[in-house]
This record gives sequence, structure tokens and C-alpha cells, in this order.
Amino acid sequence: MQNIEATDVLDLERGGLAVLVGVALKNGIKDFIFYTSDPKEFLVRAAAIRDSHIEFKLGCEVAKDKKWSHYLDFPGTAA
Repeated sequence: MQNIEATDVLDLERGGLAVLVGVALKNGIKDFIFYTSDPKEFLVRAAAIRDSHIEFKLGCEVAKDKKWSHYLDFPGTAA
């Protein structure tokens, strides 16, 4: 998991594709919350990461959030 956090997250952010805005741990599941300028390319890169780490149950979801409401509702952020 440390390799994913240290290296693969950087791959998702490379070239300004996405920005990591939060990480949450709940019931043993770690969620990384990104905002991306290109959801299709983000999913391509995320799938490559998932496929290279079959030892983990990795998944990815994409949702529109033009007002950054997910980020603003995240603990420790302010509007």
C-alpha cells in the first residue's frame, strides 16, 4: 500500500491530470479523493494501477462535482 501512496498517486497527478484533495480511512478501507480535469484518462491510469496491484481490492468511482461539495464536506476543510 505504501508504494501506491508514494508512487502511483503521483502518476494520477502527473501532468495536472488530477489533484489529491483528501484521504479517509473507515472500517479498514482507505479512500483517496481526487479532482480531475479528464475523468476518462484518470480511469485509464487508475485501472493500470489496479491491475498492477492485484493483492489489493482496488476500485474507482467518478462523479461530477462542479461545486467541490465532496471536498468542502470533508473534515478539516472550510468553505
